[in-house]
Amino acid sequence: MLSSINIRTKLLLVIVSITIVVILVSAITINMKARETVKKQAFDKLTAIREIKSQQIEGYFKQINNQVITFSENKMIVSAMNNFRESFVNIEDEILHKNESYKNIDKNLKEYYQYQFASKLEKQKIEQINIDDLLPLSSRSRLLQYLYISNNQHPTGEKHLLDQSDDISSYSAAHKVYHPIIKSYLEKFDFYDVFLVDAKTGSIVYSVFKEIDYATNLLEGPHRYSNLGEVFKQTLKATKSDSVRIVDFKPYLPSYNQPASFMASPIYDGDEKIGVLIFQMPVNQINEIMTNNNHWNTVGLGDTGESYLVGEDLMMRSQPRLLIEDKENYLSALEKNGVTSSVRNIIRNFNSAIGHHKMDNQIVRAALDGDIGEKTFKDYRNQTVFASYKPLNLEGLNWVIFSEKDESEAYASFVELRRQILVFSILLIAFAIIVSYYVANSLTKPLLKLGDSANNLAKGNLDDPIERSNNDEIGDLSDHFENMRLALNKTFIELEQSKEELEDRVKERTQELNSTLSVQEEQNKQLELQNVELERIQKEIANSEQRVSTIIQSSPDGIVTIDKAGILQTFNFTAENMFGYAARDILGKNIKILMPKDIALEHDYYLEKYIPNSDSKLVGRMREVIARRQNGELFPIELAVEEVFIDNEIVFIGIMRDITARKKMEKEVQLAKEKAEQANQAKSGFLANMSHELRTPMNAIIGYSEMLVEDAEDDGLDDMVDDLNKITTAGKHLLSLINDVLDISKIEAGKMELFLEDFSLSDVINEVSSATQTLVNKNNNHLSLELDDKLDVLHADMTKIKQILFNLLSNASKFTHDGEITIKTHFINKNGIELVSISVIDTGIGIAEDKVDKVFKEFSQADESTTRNYGGTGLGLALVKHFSQLMGGSVSLESVLGKGSTFTCELPIKVLSIEESTDLPIENVDDIKEHVKELDNAGSGCKTILSIDDDPHARDLLCRNLANEGYNVVTAENGMEGLQKARELKPSLITLDIMMPEMDGWEVLKALKASPDTKNIPVVMVSIVGDKAMGTSCGAVDHISKPVNRSLLKEIVSKYALRGNALIVEDDANAREIAVKSLNSIGWKTGEAENGKIALDEFNKNSYDLILLDIMMPVMDGFEFLQKLRATQKGSNVPVIVLTAKDLSKEEKEILQGNVKQVFSKGDTSIDELVSQINNQFD
Repeated sequence: MLSSINIRTKLLLVIVSITIVVILVSAITINMKARETVKKQAFDKLTAIREIKSQQIEGYFKQINNQVITFSENKMIVSAMNNFRESFVNIEDEILHKNESYKNIDKNLKEYYQYQFASKLEKQKIEQINIDDLLPLSSRSRLLQYLYISNNQHPTGEKHLLDQSDDISSYSAAHKVYHPIIKSYLEKFDFYDVFLVDAKTGSIVYSVFKEIDYATNLLEGPHRYSNLGEVFKQTLKATKSDSVRIVDFKPYLPSYNQPASFMASPIYDGDEKIGVLIFQMPVNQINEIMTNNNHWNTVGLGDTGESYLVGEDLMMRSQPRLLIEDKENYLSALEKNGVTSSVRNIIRNFNSAIGHHKMDNQIVRAALDGDIGEKTFKDYRNQTVFASYKPLNLEGLNWVIFSEKDESEAYASFVELRRQILVFSILLIAFAIIVSYYVANSLTKPLLKLGDSANNLAKGNLDDPIERSNNDEIGDLSDHFENMRLALNKTFIELEQSKEELEDRVKERTQELNSTLSVQEEQNKQLELQNVELERIQKEIANSEQRVSTIIQSSPDGIVTIDKAGILQTFNFTAENMFGYAARDILGKNIKILMPKDIALEHDYYLEKYIPNSDSKLVGRMREVIARRQNGELFPIELAVEEVFIDNEIVFIGIMRDITARKKMEKEVQLAKEKAEQANQAKSGFLANMSHELRTPMNAIIGYSEMLVEDAEDDGLDDMVDDLNKITTAGKHLLSLINDVLDISKIEAGKMELFLEDFSLSDVINEVSSATQTLVNKNNNHLSLELDDKLDVLHADMTKIKQILFNLLSNASKFTHDGEITIKTHFINKNGIELVSISVIDTGIGIAEDKVDKVFKEFSQADESTTRNYGGTGLGLALVKHFSQLMGGSVSLESVLGKGSTFTCELPIKVLSIEESTDLPIENVDDIKEHVKELDNAGSGCKTILSIDDDPHARDLLCRNLANEGYNVVTAENGMEGLQKARELKPSLITLDIMMPEMDGWEVLKALKASPDTKNIPVVMVSIVGDKAMGTSCGAVDHISKPVNRSLLKEIVSKYALRGNALIVEDDANAREIAVKSLNSIGWKTGEAENGKIALDEFNKNSYDLILLDIMMPVMDGFEFLQKLRATQKGSNVPVIVLTAKDLSKEEKEILQGNVKQVFSKGDTSIDELVSQINNQFD
């Protein structure tokens, strides 16, 4: 191409080209250096801004930290904490029980929650909540919320304007004094709210803003799992007065789900930690620092720059600039980045991204891991930004700060410089062209003249001489052309001479070529044959490739291949149907189009770092992943990836299968399983709840029948004794059946507990053998014992062992006639574990081999004829199996039909508890006896027993039975009455029912132990449901189950009282009557109370030496009664016996711990047993 251009043009092009190259290289170099300089300056500026903002944020948190410490150590706060604590506890006694106008508190409060609080949440489109889950648990908390929230005439958000409620309580008096001062502090330091929390109870005794968290309990209340509850629990662990704890921002329901952070410090009065001061931190202060009061330009962030904070959960902790300046554009950017509509709606409604906008990228995660640096990346608007970031030094918080600016704005000055360089370069190039044109003309004119001379030479005109026109190199070139003209003349002459010689030589060479052509033709034929064979091989290869392609396209699984860059190379028919893409549309695109965005972001990185033939978590393994269809739908697939090498290039083959239907089926199976489990739990819960309703009338039936037997024997009515004994026996049989059903339901519900103790196995076997001797003799059987002398002490649940033995002996006695029954024990060692083997062997009817497995199932026997001929429920052996397994053992059966059966139970010598943690300390009998000796040594001749039970029949039975033993029994029908009588009478012993109205046994027990007057009185718990493990772990001296066994009642009362005055607190009139008569029979004088409140009044009026207390009572239950009783000096030492029909939770056990002398389960304890226990204690 250049050969056709004249030399002038070439010179012009060369000069201009060189000039342009020099100018462009210079411009590009300047451009690159300028770009790097601008970028460095931008990062330096962002880093400076980042450092300023980080210092401001860290300084702000240090300032608040110091304010919290200073405020918590302020004498006014200490005084306020003491006043609010004391008045918070007494507010019910000061208001509720003296003023009838507060009866509709719960209704009024619930309407506030429903129509003001919940309706505001619904306007913000927050998912619905259950109002009942938010209401305070205690009546004291509801009363305070009524006074200062629902009955407060100020609108929601201004409840803090009320300085004093219109009541006469000491709490409102304290509120009037301290509220204006603390409120002024809040306004001065711009906190959202200030809380004072009782360190012992966890109750919020004061808050400024009066939201629905006010007056609730942070240990048990509805907000115990919030971040407010979390910072309170953390602060409780602090051991120094200047300790400060902080929890991060997250949505806080009482503040209408606005993000909230809390900072707290303990409040000490001297060396005693009395409370916790908590500040609810404002969000606006942090936003003002980060946004510079919405003046970003003044700190050098320009039109697009911003600084923001991100927390450990990747959520923003300050407002993004775009949300403040253009909310709709911000929400649109979030939508484009895949943020869900629910999150966008929350941000729209709250006008806040704090705690809602997730910044999940590698830069943020690196910063949270401690990285400090400067990077360029795509921000939440999908704009490329320059960012400088670092983690903040905030104690208790893991936050990072980002300062960033759009790349386009940062490079604005550089773009202007580049435009100026371009204009200057164009001018230089134009100047270069003009200069080049002049130089080219001066050089080419003599060359053109020399060219004409050369043309003449070419035409054969060798006679014209060539003249020299210049004295430079071109002139020298003219001389050379002249010399060439002379040489050419000479050469033409010599060529004519050589022509003839050349023609001869050509003839010779032609002959040689003809002989060579024949050989070449033969070689061409061989090449043709090879081409035919090559075409055949290529056709076979094409057919093979077609077959492989057909197989791939017909595969039921989706098959795709990608190269090392992730570009799709093949996409079979199944994959087309699976993803909705046609192969022609998707081939050549990146496989990330088939992935969710979160997975797609990491895919390129994984391919880049992948090492062929290495151990990978993905390649060569089947796994489940989420894929994305063309319509955006996400669905589960099974994926297997393999690597192959084609032409030395790695190719990844993916085989995938849509498992949507399988996942749906698995979910349906799981739902069906959960429904079945819920139904089973509902059944178990129903049986457990029904036990209380069934045992209450049984209490009266068995109690009165036992008393009638005694009266008939005393009156000589022997003909009635047998019938009355049948009534008692039938009642106890029914009760035993109820107990078996309840035990099964407890086991199924996972609520069965073990009480582990050391005992003599031989003593237990002898005791059970004696108890079942009547059953053995009934069918003329003989019972023998073969006990291993090596076995002495066993560590297990003695009650469960007795039940196992009793059920096995009952079963053997029932199915054996005129035969032998043997109990055999021996020591065994299996795999290093020491076990005891207990066998019950009979010579009865035996069991068929195919029926062996059936006998251990609930409500099942070997066959239906067994039930018709021998009776029974089929629960006994099922309980034997469950109890054995519960203690880590097993039970087996060997039987021969018609010859007898051998039931063998293998148990560890030392049974481990179900939970790794041990139960609470248990007051043992020796301690109780020592306490009684101290009473005796004190010379007290009082024999008063206080029985607290809402059941009049239970109270009556206790009174009648204990009176016969010489005790003075005083009863109380509720917790309040029981507490009052305990304080007044200071009885020697208290029996306490658990389930009472108004004030249950737990509340009564708390009150008893809180009072100096009653805290040392022994307490025996009496209720329908209970067991030894629960009673002793609660610290009770005893626990009696309803219906109360008279002998046990007498024994317990005698054990803990000095046959003085006994107060019976029981809401069931029948139970009260039985208790009164039982205690009167052993010399006790009795008082009665049908609930805890009446019991407290009765105790305050009279002196009592013993209290029998029911737990579940109206008005005031046994727990509250105990609490108030122990809070008085008079009731601090009075013995209390709890009679309960209630299953005790761990919290309730802790309440009873040390507050009662004994807990009895109603139904498992007769009146005789209760009286016997009382006698043993005080004799």
